[in-house]
Amino acid sequence: MHRALPAPTSTLPAIALVLAALAGCAPPTVDRSEVRDETARVLPTRDNGDGTWSYVVADDFDPERRVQGEIITWRYDGQARFSNEPRFGGERTFVVPEEQAEDPLDQLLAMRRVDREGRVWVVDGVDEESWARARADARHPDEHEGDEPDPSAAFTTPEAPLEPGTVVTWQPASWTHLDCIPGGGLNPNELHLWEGESRDEIFSGHTARQQTAVKVRVNGSVVCSGVILRQDQVLTAAHCVSDDSNNPIAVGTVDVCRDDIAACIDADDIDFSASYGGGSGSGGGTDFADDWAIIELEQTWSAAGFGTAEDMDLSSASDSVLANLTKVHNLAFPQFLPGCTLSSGNTLIHNLENEPIASIQNKRLRLKIDGSAGHSGSPVYYCPAGDDDVCASGDIGFVIAVFAGWNTGDNRHVGPKASSFIDAAVAFMDD
Repeated sequence: MHRALPAPTSTLPAIALVLAALAGCAPPTVDRSEVRDETARVLPTRDNGDGTWSYVVADDFDPERRVQGEIITWRYDGQARFSNEPRFGGERTFVVPEEQAEDPLDQLLAMRRVDREGRVWVVDGVDEESWARARADARHPDEHEGDEPDPSAAFTTPEAPLEPGTVVTWQPASWTHLDCIPGGGLNPNELHLWEGESRDEIFSGHTARQQTAVKVRVNGSVVCSGVILRQDQVLTAAHCVSDDSNNPIAVGTVDVCRDDIAACIDADDIDFSASYGGGSGSGGGTDFADDWAIIELEQTWSAAGFGTAEDMDLSSASDSVLANLTKVHNLAFPQFLPGCTLSSGNTLIHNLENEPIASIQNKRLRLKIDGSAGHSGSPVYYCPAGDDDVCASGDIGFVIAVFAGWNTGDNRHVGPKASSFIDAAVAFMDD
């Protein structure tokens, strides 16, 4: 079973590389573009005898070499294990930790990447100057400029964090969900529709914001939603590209499809958050605050001949800005529509919640947006230009959370807060 790697306690790996180079014994280093070229190969597989399989390492691959990106130096850490019969949708359980400020560098050093050859890469060093520039470029000081709080609005009030040691359970809302399944524990509940929420089906004429929504597919079947952050980078939920045992999905089976032009591009590698811990019906330590992943595509939409794609930025807004929002948006491709009607064509749905966020925590958001199978990985966002209803063409949207699932304890849908992982995500996207 693939495990989440422990975070290094300092930047010693980067220092060690420098010292090794001075001593004349540095491991070989290659440019990342060379590694991406390798991923077009089809490799044989082996059965691990424990319900998983792996790709066989290519004969010409040197496991001691380092891969140099713009920001990150990568180290090979073995072959990923993929489940023979992956299971999805199991209840996740985690124990509430002591809330404390997380060092962005520690968060980045603990992340991992899986490529099309099933190789797991971990962070071996970080160019902190390049990363600092990337982080600065990703922030938008004027993100909420000009939006005056409505004095009559019911803003989000701060919520006391749960006591450390509290056991929290949540149910992913992607691969499977009981909302509209006959006999399901929550049926009939009309998809948790909240008062004041509107839900529109988008068949054509997508606005710029709506064009950013994408379908995440595995073996040609839509399993989740996502959002374009860069021309070859897509944000989704980690559980959309891994199973209940935290075994990643083989990258070669994953692709991403734009709804506005009905075009798809294969995944090249997938980046997982530092602490995502899998989970199953018996637990596994999966905090939904870590349920996010970045899918890097084989090429940009323009290079593939589909033209430049619209995208959205991650929000770095403070909790006070988020608390003053009077409405939030969501774009997803759910399996079920209001009234539990099947959406066989995976219609794009725009959800608008005319109420503030339910609550804001250190790394998590509790939401009033409804959801069903397929909602996972979808963006929860807001429109700073007048905080309008639909984010019309030309308006800017900022992603404030990734839709994860149903928190059984709070009776709310939940998701990781974008401002809590923006630094690590930017490093992976800019690398």
